[in-house]
Amino acid sequence: MNTDEILTRGRAARELLENETFAQVVNELRDRVMQDWRNTSSGAASLREVHHAQVSALDAIEGELRSRVDAAKYEEARIEKEAQRASARRLNPFRN
Repeated sequence: MNTDEILTRGRAARELLENETFAQVVNELRDRVMQDWRNTSSGAASLREVHHAQVSALDAIEGELRSRVDAAKYEEARIEKEAQRASARRLNPFRN
């Protein structure tokens, strides 16, 4: 994946994570699944597993978005460092 793709994906992920509606939907879904889990009978192990999988899926979505944001931050820092090095070389061409 090239730099532009990393930065674009990171910005889009950050926008989603900062979007109030998205956050509300995720929180409401998580709350609903947890309430459904609490209401399952003691013999409904397979249903509890479904609820666990649903919460895990929400966690995975948020985790992937955060990972994309972090990758973009890292890429931005790398670009900045390269720019500083290039600037330093132009100011002092005899320095490595």
